[in-house]
Amino acid sequence: MAGRSGHRLDPGGRQARKLYAGGYGFFAISPGSGDIIRYANGQWNRIGGPGYTFLVGDTALYTLSPTRDMVVKYSGSGDRWYRIGGPARSIAPC
Repeated sequence: MAGRSGHRLDPGGRQARKLYAGGYGFFAISPGSGDIIRYANGQWNRIGGPGYTFLVGDTALYTLSPTRDMVVKYSGSGDRWYRIGGPARSIAPC
């Protein structure tokens, strides 16, 4: 699900530019940096830099790079991503 800008993520007042959720988890875009952060084990952690758009599936997280020159899949650990496709206008669930 893509959220609206300005959503509060926690009682401390942290804000998000967008929210994404699906079977794979709950994610947000940090308003200042545009980085993607993941909510797990009661805390938010940065897992990658900005993307043009993100897609949360049942078993993975994908992004279209900011310049839309490649599609990448989150490795599930740290901030490692793997290229799985070339240029695209958008990404959508199958």
